Amino acid sequence: MFGHILFLMILVWSFVPPSAVLGRELAPAGLSPEIRGAIGWLPTDSDTLHVAQAFEMPGPEPQKQVGPLRDFRYGGQLFVLEGLFEPVHKKYLKPLGGRKVLVAVRGERNSEVVSKFGSVRSEGCSIILFKDDLGTAAKEWTDLIRAGADQIRRHNGHEVFVLGKTTVMDGWVKPKPWQGTFLVLLTPKCLLCASSDKYLEYVLDHLESWSAVRAFPETLVEWQHVDTTAPGWMLHHVPAGSVRSIIGVTVTLTRDRCRIVYLPLDKTNQDPKEFVRNRWLGKDSIVDMATPYDFERAENGTISVSTGLEAFEPENWLLIWRLGSLQTES
Repeated sequence: MFGHILFLMILVWSFVPPSAVLGRELAPAGLSPEIRGAIGWLPTDSDTLHVAQAFEMPGPEPQKQVGPLRDFRYGGQLFVLEGLFEPVHKKYLKPLGGRKVLVAVRGERNSEVVSKFGSVRSEGCSIILFKDDLGTAAKEWTDLIRAGADQIRRHNGHEVFVLGKTTVMDGWVKPKPWQGTFLVLLTPKCLLCASSDKYLEYVLDHLESWSAVRAFPETLVEWQHVDTTAPGWMLHHVPAGSVRSIIGVTVTLTRDRCRIVYLPLDKTNQDPKEFVRNRWLGKDSIVDMATPYDFERAENGTISVSTGLEAFEPENWLLIWRLGSLQTES
């Protein structure tokens, strides 16, 4: 099975079908074949895309460092590992700690805030492609997760390890039938981690399919406002049929800078600082904190907020939280 899927991944992730076949390109030409291939597996109603590139998997124990904990981009990259990078599941990181990740792609849909502290629940799946074959670590991880899994299922010949849900929710929020943590070691180089069994099943059902209808087509205007070569980035598109005030929002993360771009439906001459303040915390003015923010309204009506950041300093934690909830914007 591993050999078959590995051949499949090489075929799918290295082959970009010509526009004559698909009718249009999947996404901007700057995307790597790996990201293109991963997007091709995602449900067509996905509305949020997180991507992290060229980073190391964290281990179960925090790293001991002098000075700043890590550069800022790492915090954004870890969002892609939702469900796996959680205190309750940290022991399963041991065989993977320090492994280099070529790219990790997470698709999501139906995000909603489920606690007064801003916790977000969504259906999603992370596709994690390691730079090198995991070797003996693949068996070590499989043995570890098999022993600790709450349940083991099979879907299309794939072993699915089921762990409990990790999203913190207030008491008034009821768990969804699809909710949990679902892990599949697809090949010795590719790990899937999903928060929804239904979303994961779609991914596993579409490993070998190509369709003219894709998630995140190149026609989305959000592609123009995100740097797809950056170490970490996010694109959130608000479906046209929903009640919305923005078309979408993007995030670009570099080592020391974060840039968020909003695409408002109302393109009148809005004050960018007030626009961001009102969307983020209302009366709580995060934009007046010590961290300096730059606000800009472009001629095309987009509004951006950016800041230079070097590490996980205390004044930056609220911004990191904010980045994790942008997929609920509408």
